[in-house]
Amino acid sequence: MSTDWDGNVIETSLEMDANPNDAYRSMFNTFYVQYGKIIDVLPIDSPDNLSKKFVEYNIKVSETNNADTTYKNCRAVDLIGGLNNFFESIFSPTTVNRKSDALPEFQNGSDVLIACVNGMKDKAVIFAGLHHSGHREEEKINKVPKFEGDGTSTSRDDALKDLPTVLPGATEADGQRMLGEYNGFRWNINKDGEFTIVYQGPKNDKGELTAAETQPTIAKFNKDGEFFVIDNLDQEIKISRVDEKILISSGDGDTIEIDRANHTIGVTATKATVNVT
Repeated sequence: MSTDWDGNVIETSLEMDANPNDAYRSMFNTFYVQYGKIIDVLPIDSPDNLSKKFVEYNIKVSETNNADTTYKNCRAVDLIGGLNNFFESIFSPTTVNRKSDALPEFQNGSDVLIACVNGMKDKAVIFAGLHHSGHREEEKINKVPKFEGDGTSTSRDDALKDLPTVLPGATEADGQRMLGEYNGFRWNINKDGEFTIVYQGPKNDKGELTAAETQPTIAKFNKDGEFFVIDNLDQEIKISRVDEKILISSGDGDTIEIDRANHTIGVTATKATVNVT
């Protein structure tokens, strides 16, 4: 047994040089959590994929001596990890500003935390992702899709159409919430327990929608237990336990309304109105 330069007691076989930047110490530090940026995604049919069983990643890490190291063929943690049960989501690679001196917020790849199994650099594992520091750029905030309503009414129906906050970094007013987005599909549970999902279509590597004309389609459960879905053509289905009604609307004047309280069904067409009792 001996002590290292910090005064910590270590095994003689793990003894380090007095210089904390020594190459041997750098190897020893692979036991520690490190921050990196995904630079390559290697699907199972990639010639550079070694396992041929799961997606692998090349990750750029800035070591303690400020030198960049690429950890190759890293695998990611599975939340379930069983033979019959699994969970897979693919991290995104850096496609812009790949130079080593580029700040992370100007790179579009996934930010991840890695650790090396048994301290071996050829066995690095991604165990977590980090919020990307570029989320709050003004240009991205301006690209958030908006529901194309008239914006003049303050009715409960309009409140149902409110979109969730789409960027991480909750304000005090946001309170307790859950928020996520994957490949342009996003979801939110707000502080009132309201659940909203929004289809907006995939994005390119610059964060721009690739099929903006198809979005948004919104589905929502509100705090009163009502369910609502609407698309960008104003086609709508609403089930309201408050009004005790079910509404189906074409968005251009044609509707079907089932009134539970009064036991009536109302059908409105562009040329005629039919009431069924």
